[in-house]
Amino acid sequence: MKIQYSKIIITCLVLVNFTINSIDNPHFYKATHFWEEPRFEKDDLNSFQFWFGGGKTATGYNGCKQKVNVLQIYGPENIAQLAHGIPEEILNKFPKTLLNTIWQKEPKNCDFGKIKFDGLFRMLELDLDFKKNFSYGLFGEIHMPFRKLEITDISYYNLTNSCDLGPDINYMQWLTFMANFKQNMQKYGININRSSVAGIGDTSLLIGFTKNYEDTEYIDFIDFTIKAGLVLPTGKTQNLSNPFALPLGYNGHLGFNGYLNISVGLYEWLTLDIFSSFIAFAKKTKEMRIKTAYEQNGFIKLAKQRANVHKGTIFSIGSYIKFDHMLNGFSVLLAYRFDKEFKTKLRLNNCSNFNTKIANSDELLQGWFMNTLNVIGEYDFATYENPNRPRLEVFCDFALNGKRIFRTDIFGLGFNIDYCW
Repeated sequence: MKIQYSKIIITCLVLVNFTINSIDNPHFYKATHFWEEPRFEKDDLNSFQFWFGGGKTATGYNGCKQKVNVLQIYGPENIAQLAHGIPEEILNKFPKTLLNTIWQKEPKNCDFGKIKFDGLFRMLELDLDFKKNFSYGLFGEIHMPFRKLEITDISYYNLTNSCDLGPDINYMQWLTFMANFKQNMQKYGININRSSVAGIGDTSLLIGFTKNYEDTEYIDFIDFTIKAGLVLPTGKTQNLSNPFALPLGYNGHLGFNGYLNISVGLYEWLTLDIFSSFIAFAKKTKEMRIKTAYEQNGFIKLAKQRANVHKGTIFSIGSYIKFDHMLNGFSVLLAYRFDKEFKTKLRLNNCSNFNTKIANSDELLQGWFMNTLNVIGEYDFATYENPNRPRLEVFCDFALNGKRIFRTDIFGLGFNIDYCW
């Protein structure tokens, strides 16, 4: 059956593709990697891919989309309000400290008691992906990411000066407390130290269907791939004793995932693509650091409480253009994607000590979004005589801007090989 060119163009312009994002990929701390091209429809085709990359940054975007240090994306830390709403059993760990009562006093200036942290984020990532085609366009896939995430060079500066104090606040006591800030926080079970974690992220298992149409009149082909599966919580979860620690995956949450992608080929050298996606997470009951007063802000919180956590859905949309085999086997791909995580909601197991509405006002739970540009240069060594030769790529993932994110650009190398057996 012949497919009309005009109908294809109209369809591509208005089509909204629904997917569940297939792998552990979108995170607030890094530029999101390119999603992938539609799969070839060929019985018994096997594909192995890996890509390795890394990056570092001291820059992020806060909730007002302003450039800040990565440790300021949730605003300045309101240290003077940390003990506000905290149960006595927590305060009794350090009963004579200024922190336990200073929140009750009236300062002259709203900057009193606030500090700003600075830090540097570094990461390395290795992704392994294997796909196996069966019959009738069906295939299976397993994806495993390995990461190393670090936050180092941590420092802070005090925003309080003597003019901010009210008449009942002793400035020297405050300076003494802040001079020993890290040691004082350790008495509450909080370690203000560098964070480093490495290991496997969340593993994805999928089954899919792909179709390649080449019986066309004015275009070269139209391809689509759809798949569905699970993102398994195999990655290490967040260390609650370090407020700057990051999980290696989606922090213990099971994800339900799938994928749909449509591409159109033109002029024998041009490919256009559009996609959209989301990851939906199962609810999970676990221990969390809890905000206990509206005035609290930032990463640091004294209270811990078990809560039923409904992690926010991650939604993505994007498109790419590929200049295919422009010079022998060399191709260039440019892609744009928008990723957004919606608000996470908590239902506290113990509402007598903590206020659920206050806990859910935490800036860390309000979600994030990111605009990413992917640039890929690829060389395909395969020929008609030697179709099993690999493809090598160099990629750059640029975090353009966003909200409550780290602006970490990722640079790396990729390897792809297709073979039949």
